Amino acid sequence: MAAAARDPVGFLEAHDGPVVLDEIQRVPDVLPAIKTLVDRERTPGQFLLTGSANILLLPRISESLAGRMEVLTLWPFSQGEIESCREAFIDTVFSAGIPETRPDMELTRQELVRRDLQGGIQRSFSVRRDRVGRLGSKHT
Repeated sequence: MAAAARDPVGFLEAHDGPVVLDEIQRVPDVLPAIKTLVDRERTPGQFLLTGSANILLLPRISESLAGRMEVLTLWPFSQGEIESCREAFIDTVFSAGIPETRPDMELTRQELVRRDLQGGIQRSFSVRRDRVGRLGSKHT
């Protein structure tokens, strides 16, 4: 991070191929450097900026990169993705039939609380299930 803050253009030029920068809001001076390099060579996909903050809303960011970037939102995992099963929620809602319940998907209150506490962001799956389960049991 210090190298990027000292010389943003030099830092970016030192990398060949696509460059992935995570939590770029921590070094906002890199954005004008990205703009300079993208204006120099208009090849799409030179930089992938990731992070939990919306850089378009940060007060310290003066460079919008308008016309030079695309913003994609990564949504949390759905319960079907977490359970590795095919989901048909939308199809079921718009079908003529009444949805059937699956006995193997009946969840206890404790399991629902555990899932709520765990969330659907990938990093939350690194939290051990028993720790999240203990947190959920306090509230049941």
